[in-house]
Amino acid sequence: CKNNSEKTPAEPTNADTTSIAATTDSVQNANFVIVKKGEDAQSVPHSDIMLSVNGKQSLLKTIAGEASQIPTTEYERYQIPANAVDACGAYYAGGGDYFYVIMNNGTPEVYAGWEEEPQGDDQKPDTGYHWKKMDMK
Repeated sequence: CKNNSEKTPAEPTNADTTSIAATTDSVQNANFVIVKKGEDAQSVPHSDIMLSVNGKQSLLKTIAGEASQIPTTEYERYQIPANAVDACGAYYAGGGDYFYVIMNNGTPEVYAGWEEEPQGDDQKPDTGYHWKKMDMK
């Protein structure tokens, strides 16, 4: 993931940038770029999650929270497959949004997942991240 904290949407600061370039045996390189958008009028922080493929970026989703890279050592805890080339996400106010990317025959496939704290009287724990492949068309 790349972390970009911005003062304006077009000008990320280099001091707040972390770059992790995932490489595979194919010609494609894929990684996430995180652009921290600051807080809205209700003081909720937001982050843009972007996919960078060979340097070309596209917005996947704007999520609540200050997103960050998920280290490979944490993949098992987040139920992310070991062959993922990058992962990131954020947890905010009782819920989280997460993403990982794998390479399938040289083509990136992005999966989005979520979790939430238990609600109501039964307080049953949420047992997973509800991963689902994103439609990239």
